[in-house]
Amino acid sequence: MAGSAEVESIILRWRERALDYVLWAGLGIGTVPLLILHLVAPTSVSSGLRLVGLGIYLLVAGVALARRLAHDVRAWGFLLALFGLAGVTLAARGLEGAGRLVLVILPLFATVLLGARSGYVAAAMSLALYAAVAVLSARGVLSPLPLVRGASSGAEFWLLQGAMLVLILGPVMFLINRFVGLMRGALVAEREAAGRVAEADRERRRLERVVLEAGERERMAVGHQLHDGPCQHLTAALLRCKVAENSFAARGSREDVAHIQAIAEMLDASAGEIHDLARGLSPPALAPGALAAALSDLVHRLRSSGAIECVFVHDDLAQPEDADVSSQLFRIAQEAVRNAVRHAKPGRVRVELTRSDGGLRLRVQDDGIGIPPDADHDRMGLRIMRYRAELMGGSLSIDAVAGGGTVVTCTLPLAAPDSSRGGDA
Repeated sequence: MAGSAEVESIILRWRERALDYVLWAGLGIGTVPLLILHLVAPTSVSSGLRLVGLGIYLLVAGVALARRLAHDVRAWGFLLALFGLAGVTLAARGLEGAGRLVLVILPLFATVLLGARSGYVAAAMSLALYAAVAVLSARGVLSPLPLVRGASSGAEFWLLQGAMLVLILGPVMFLINRFVGLMRGALVAEREAAGRVAEADRERRRLERVVLEAGERERMAVGHQLHDGPCQHLTAALLRCKVAENSFAARGSREDVAHIQAIAEMLDASAGEIHDLARGLSPPALAPGALAAALSDLVHRLRSSGAIECVFVHDDLAQPEDADVSSQLFRIAQEAVRNAVRHAKPGRVRVELTRSDGGLRLRVQDDGIGIPPDADHDRMGLRIMRYRAELMGGSLSIDAVAGGGTVVTCTLPLAAPDSSRGGDA
């Protein structure tokens, strides 16, 4: 499974770093006794043991420097060097000092650096090494070792210590492997759950996009129907009114002409409103260079209503990368302006399209009543604006303005321009 493979990759990278740490730490610590044996107290051990110790040190150094070798090869090279050190220690000092400690630590190193199977192999090697030294010592091949008080022979001493070694290694290896297995299982489950969440999030975004595109198609269809149906009918009725007006004027019926003119004015106003509504529901596809003009037209229509002062600020370098981004930005501005007019009761609305900090920024700011403390920030319009921004790889924020008002900011990451210049429309 993908989650299990990812976890194994993470564990392998951690083991590689851990091996490097252990190797260089071991070299640093081993330098001191090596210098003591060769320079300070060379007579404390035989020359053969000194040469063996130097060979083990050089082997560990070679493993530490051989970064291109496979991790398993490097780890086993390190472990074999330590087994050699353990054999020399047991042969020279028996279980005194670090003798028994090395036999326990080696399987733990193998488990951590390589895994459970290698850990058990290393444990078997520790026991085999111990048994070999014990047999050689009991037969007098190696130097006699001090006996435990009360033990009748060297064989009894080694048997007792061997039993203790098995009793220590067994539970420790079992517990460590179970713990490592538990951690691996938890990591696999976490990664698989994260993968499922990511897949669900991708599916949710896909469905949101489908719903949004379906809404866009429906809105465009309604806009086309309004333009091709009621708007054309009202235009035809307006033409008939003009014909009737001319006819009544020819007859000299001024009162009838006044009625027809009033009807024509109402039809003309209604046709204009429906035309503007149809254009808002179904705007033409916006080329990257047409966004500024479309926003300027949006501001102009709002300003023409006479109720709100509206300003559009832009710079010539603030240009989207493609038509889809232009259309999405225009929809965000359209929704933000509509929300400001509908809910904020502003006296002034400012629309900005600029470059800032290497990105394209759209801001719609009003001086209205601001954001109420109990406002619902998860309304459908706000969610759609945020989703449009995410579709473009950007972000959208809605903040209160000091002194009153609200600012909606959409920022898209774009390449920074070489220079800039600004203007007002």
